[in-house]
This record gives sequence, structure tokens and C-alpha cells, in this order.
Amino acid sequence: MILLAGSLAAPAGALGPEAETASRYPCGRPGSTFNPFPPHLPPIFDFVLLRPAGLVATAVGFTVWTVSAPFNLMAGTDTFVRSAETLIGCPGYYTFVARLGSH
Repeated sequence: MILLAGSLAAPAGALGPEAETASRYPCGRPGSTFNPFPPHLPPIFDFVLLRPAGLVATAVGFTVWTVSAPFNLMAGTDTFVRSAETLIGCPGYYTFVARLGSH
């Protein structure tokens, strides 16, 4: 676990240009228009259904990422960082950072 924490604490420049871009734009590349939810959902729907689902997705993503982390490290640091962003960062960003009703 200490190895994983040390890898995540590496400076962004040390992980390559793709990892740098990914860390600046959580859950997508600049100009991405992908949104799986219809626009202007009522905030109560977001609070009652989607945020708990995001919390579950973050926990499941962390579990999957923890199991797959050694294999991702063997594939390279870019794969390691991108898998963490996809499995933990995106659901975590939506659950804890995104404005209520923004999706």
C-alpha cells in the first residue's frame, strides 16, 4: 500500500504529458461533450439517487483499482494513473465536487 501511495504522490510532470492533461481535466478531455444524464435534472433526484450511486461507484472503483494496480504498474505509469482517474477520480469528482443538479 505504501508503494501505491508513493506512486500517486509523484509530481505530475514525472508521469508524462497524458497524465498531466488528465489531472487537469477530471473525467474527460477538454471539450468533451459526453454526459450520460439528461440536462437539468432536479437537484433532489441528484441528491437522493445519483450521489449515493456515485459513492457506491467510488467504493467499487477503488476496490477494482486496488486489485488491478499491480498489473497497471507493470503496464506503465500512464496506465496506472489513467485507471485511477477512471475508476476512482471520476465517480469521486461527481460525488464530492460537482455542483448538485449539474448533471
